[in-house]
Amino acid sequence: MCIRDRVSTQSTGDFPDSRAKMEGLLAEAQSLTFVDFLLLFLIVVMLYLLLKSFFTPAPPPPPPYKPKEKPVPRNFTTQELRAFDGENGNQIYIGVKGKVYDVSSRPEFYGPGGAYDCFAGRDATRAFAKNSLDEEDLVNPTTDDLGAFEKESLTSWIESFEWKYDVVGYLTDGPNKYVPPAEKVEQQTKEQQQQSEVEAADNKDSEKKDQ
Repeated sequence: MCIRDRVSTQSTGDFPDSRAKMEGLLAEAQSLTFVDFLLLFLIVVMLYLLLKSFFTPAPPPPPPYKPKEKPVPRNFTTQELRAFDGENGNQIYIGVKGKVYDVSSRPEFYGPGGAYDCFAGRDATRAFAKNSLDEEDLVNPTTDDLGAFEKESLTSWIESFEWKYDVVGYLTDGPNKYVPPAEKVEQQTKEQQQQSEVEAADNKDSEKKDQ
C-alpha cells in the first residue's frame, strides 16, 4: 500500500471515530440537569474553601489590652463649667452634688439639640432631684428644701453617673460646692459639737429657772 493510500485510510477511519466521541461527550454534557451543575458548583466552592483554609496565614494576635486612663480631676467654678456645653466641639460636662462628670459619650442626650441639653455645662443637682427641665432649677440649684422622694431621686442619679461617667473635677463654689470626705466629717463633728453646746446651755437655763 502506498503512502497516499495509508493517509487516506487514516483520514477516513480515525477522524470519524474521534468526531463520534466528541459528539457523545457533548450529548452527555447536554443531558446534565440543573441539579448536576449546582452540585458541581458546590463541590468546586468547597474545594476552594478547603484549600484557602490551608494556605491562608493565621491572623495576627490582638494588641495587649490597655485600660482607659482616667482624667486627672481639676477644680471648676460654676462659671468655668458653662464653657463645657458641647458647643463648637467642646466636651460636655455636668455638675451633680459638687462633682463634675464627663458625659461627652452621650451627645444625643446632653449635647446641643439633645433632650437634656439644658443640663450641659450646669450644676444640675436640683434639676435631677426634681426631674425638672425648668431653668429656675438650674439657676438656683440649692437642695435645702428637697423632700424625701426628691433626695432619693437625686441619689439614684448620682449612682447612675458614678457608674457610667468619669469624674473630671469638682465645683468650688455655689450651694453644691464639693466638700472632701475628710473635711465633711470634720464639719459634721463641729456642727454636732455646736448643737451639743446649745443643748447644754438650754439645759442650764432650764435648771436655773426651776430653782
